[in-house]
Amino acid sequence: MALRMKYPDRPEKFMDSELELFSHLKRLHVLATAPELFPTFVRTKCVSSLLGLLMHENSDISIDVVDLLHEMADADGADPDDVKALADALVEHGAPAALMEHLKRLDEAVDEESRAVHQSLGIFEALLEASPELSAPLARDAGLMAWLLGRIKLRPFHANKLYATELLAVLLQQNAPNQALFGEEGGVLALLTATSYYKRREPQALEEAELVENMYDCLCSALHAPANQTLFLKAEGIELMILTLKERRFAAQGALRALSASLARNGANCERFVDIRGFKTLFPLVGAAPPPPPA
Repeated sequence: MALRMKYPDRPEKFMDSELELFSHLKRLHVLATAPELFPTFVRTKCVSSLLGLLMHENSDISIDVVDLLHEMADADGADPDDVKALADALVEHGAPAALMEHLKRLDEAVDEESRAVHQSLGIFEALLEASPELSAPLARDAGLMAWLLGRIKLRPFHANKLYATELLAVLLQQNAPNQALFGEEGGVLALLTATSYYKRREPQALEEAELVENMYDCLCSALHAPANQTLFLKAEGIELMILTLKERRFAAQGALRALSASLARNGANCERFVDIRGFKTLFPLVGAAPPPPPA
C-alpha cells in the first residue's frame, strides 16, 4: 500500500508487490481446511493485518480477504471452540466495522463484488452463531441493521436481498433492543414498502417466495414491540394488510400473520381494524384454502 501511495500514477512500481501479496493471501486459504489451527492463527496476531487489507485500494486484494474470512468462518467440520476463537479475534480487532466500510465500496452490478457482499453477510452470520450476544452491538454499533434495511428496500429480487432478510430475521428474533432499533431506523415503513410489491404480484420462484416469507417474519418479530405497532398504525400498515388479504395472493398468508401481530394487546390498532371493516375481509377467509406456493 505504501508503494501505491508513493507512486499512484506508476503502477509498475507497486504491481509486483501487490501480486506477491495476493499470492500470499491465496496460500492462507488452506487454513479453511484445517480449522483446528484457528487458535494458532489468532495467536500469530495476523488478524489485524488481514483486516487492514480490507481497505486496500486494489479490490482484488480486499475481496480475497473477504473470501478467506468467509471460508474460515464457514469451515466444514470445525469445532465450535475453534470458530469461537476466530470470531472473538475478529470482533476484538474491529472486523464488523471494517466489513461494513468495505460493503459500502462494493458494486453488486459486478459479479465478483456481488459475491463479496454475499460472503460478507455470511461472515456476520457466523459471528452471530459463534456469539449470539453480539446481536445488538452488530445491529447498532456496526450499522448492520441500517445496511440490511437499505438493501431490502431495493426492489428487484436478488440472492443478496434474500440473505439480507434472513440475517435481519436473526437480529430481530426475541431481541427487544434490536426490535426497538428496527423502529428507530425506519424499518416498519421499509418493510411495508417492500412487502407492498407483492400485494398483487406472485413470487416467480421458490427463493422469491422465501424472500416474501422472510420479510413478513421480520415484520412479525418487530411488531412484538408496542412502539413498532404504533408505527405500523401510522404507516397505514393495517390498511395494506387488508388490501393484501383481499388479493388472495401468496403474500396474503404473511399479511394475516402481520395483521395478527399488529393487533395483539393493542387497543388503538384493534379500533382501526374495526373502523375500516376488517372483519368484512377476514370472515370470508375462515376455512378457505391457502394460496398455493409458486411452482
